[in-house]
Amino acid sequence: MNDKELNERLTTDLLSLPNQIGAIESDLAELRTELRQAKTACEDAEQAALINAVIDGKNETTRKQQSEAAISKSQEVRGARQTVVGLEADIAGKEVQAKSLARQWQSAMALTELQAARINLMARYQPQPKKAS
Repeated sequence: MNDKELNERLTTDLLSLPNQIGAIESDLAELRTELRQAKTACEDAEQAALINAVIDGKNETTRKQQSEAAISKSQEVRGARQTVVGLEADIAGKEVQAKSLARQWQSAMALTELQAARINLMARYQPQPKKAS
């Protein structure tokens, strides 16, 4: 890759990466909101499963087991839990993307600084034209 191609690539990266990072951060904010809502829906589904369950055990251990069984058998609870797990996976994936783009940005900035230092160094030590006497 020659200097012109490198400079074009760096310019493209430096101009596009902030927008890409911003889009992913926006997606993350939306996903986190959805996750909070999904967790609330999951808790509501668990409460509904408990309310609708027949819990008639004679001791606390039996009632606890019946409660847990009612929650685990509820299709609404299963669906809500799957939604939560799916959103958590989506968030983890977006966080990885955001970190990757941030590292690309840092790399582009470092390369830009190196290119600038190289150009300054070359300009400083370029042979000066000889003056006519």
